[in-house]
Amino acid sequence: MSTVLHVDRSALFRTLLKETFNGFGWKYLAAEGIEDSLQIIRQTPVDLIVTALELSDGRADELVGKVNDGKRREIPIVIMSSTDSIEIRKHLLLQGVIDFIPKTITPEQLRTYIQKLIRRDEIVDAMKEISIAVLDDSEFDLKYMKSIFDFHGITNVDFYKDPQELLKSEKKYDVYLIDVVLPKFSGDQVIYQLRSQHKSCVILAVSAVDHFKTISNVLLSGADDYILKPYNESVFIARLKSSVRHLLLYRELEKKNEELTKMIITDQLTGLYNHQYIYEQVKNEIKKSERYGRTFSVIMFDIDDFKKVNDTYGHQVGDVVLVKIAEKLRESIREVDLVARYGGEEFLVVLPETTLENAYLIAERIRQAVENLTFGEGIHVTISGGVAQYAENDTENSLVARADRLLYVAKREGKNKIKK
Repeated sequence: MSTVLHVDRSALFRTLLKETFNGFGWKYLAAEGIEDSLQIIRQTPVDLIVTALELSDGRADELVGKVNDGKRREIPIVIMSSTDSIEIRKHLLLQGVIDFIPKTITPEQLRTYIQKLIRRDEIVDAMKEISIAVLDDSEFDLKYMKSIFDFHGITNVDFYKDPQELLKSEKKYDVYLIDVVLPKFSGDQVIYQLRSQHKSCVILAVSAVDHFKTISNVLLSGADDYILKPYNESVFIARLKSSVRHLLLYRELEKKNEELTKMIITDQLTGLYNHQYIYEQVKNEIKKSERYGRTFSVIMFDIDDFKKVNDTYGHQVGDVVLVKIAEKLRESIREVDLVARYGGEEFLVVLPETTLENAYLIAERIRQAVENLTFGEGIHVTISGGVAQYAENDTENSLVARADRLLYVAKREGKNKIKK
């Protein structure tokens, strides 16, 4: 729950905003003036201050000045007023106010606006979790940077003075802050090497050099942003937050792409690869065999009398049988091997660098393991299999077809068998 401190000498307006904020599920705190506001923020975490211009014991700019000079200076402050003076706005914005809200704003408009201002949980939490490396040869700048991070509760930070030490580090950081001017080493070289090693990290260049050629060169070397020294703390943290937000969005997109890719190549019931994907992998293994002279084998399995299971116990039990056999297949192969639900109750296993004899032994071991499985209610099933080794001039179709023919030979000879 977010906490809003509302400062206004009008009891009526405090009552109106209390109803509005509480209706949105936010914690509402009220004060009439400067001193009681400061007392509240010393004792209670506050996410946002909304204040009128005229207070019971002073003006808003006095409150802003005291908040910004204190330990809670990170709290954003918004003015809510019916005054529309450009001069007053300019004056307060220079003092550190982030925006003005007209008192004529509707509750829904206010809700949308405040949500935008205090939607900080995800970014703030992420900034406390991500790893940061700072490279700067200035002891003063390193200490100042550390004080900024400490103030905002960001502690997962390593500080470097030597570029070689950072580049040799095996630790991968989420965010790098790199000084552009370094002794015996240029910052753009460091940035270029870091970007070559870590494609998805955030790299922020920092420097007192404010020349378009330098900035252009550093950005082209791989930096995501260029921050000028001396740091303005608020601007620095805002730029860092913006970069972290982009990093989170990038990672979320990567995750979604991985999930989408998995959906495309995976059988939804068993979690094994699907027919299309396994065929592509057989093609790839053929190419490897042709290039490197390495052999491989495939096994085609089929559940014996699976129709009887569905007819007798129902399709839900049939699905349980498919899933448990899929699990047993996955457990029985190496990490380099591939297994897919080929279709219906058929499974195809691809065994790289495996001879026919070894593939037969693997298939026989899997057959025995399935024979010993129990599926509830005393249900037992068996599988039959056909094993084929890649031969010169085989295509993916001809190789899989040979395994399939051998499978049906096993079926004709009584089932629960492996043929090679």
